[in-house]
Amino acid sequence: MRSKNTSREATVAKHIDEFLKGRTPQAREEFLSRSLDRQYSSIIQWRRAKRIRESTPQSTGEILDTISRLAEMIANAPEISDSDSREISERIGALQGKLTAYMEAQKLRSIQALEEESRRINARLSELRGF
Repeated sequence: MRSKNTSREATVAKHIDEFLKGRTPQAREEFLSRSLDRQYSSIIQWRRAKRIRESTPQSTGEILDTISRLAEMIANAPEISDSDSREISERIGALQGKLTAYMEAQKLRSIQALEEESRRINARLSELRGF
């Protein structure tokens, strides 16, 4: 069994080049002067942030492409059992619920932004009118 430090050393060694890529010499030097635990912690945080960025769509087109790929996967599946079909349907329903909630939240954000803009316009109008 590997020790905690051996595992951390292996993780740091595996990812250090990619982590330091594009950083200034001062940033590289500062990172290398840190303890193993701090280097490991930084790399783990960086990897987590990278995974989040990679899984976050850059446009709705990416979401639509993913849905199209899922449709193709269903069409090309060798077999889907009744229980799997129910689970797929439940997950599609949950996804629809998430989209509905997102759209409602987006609508509320737009309303709030417009109301704030309206308050600013009214305040500016009052100021210009001398009230």
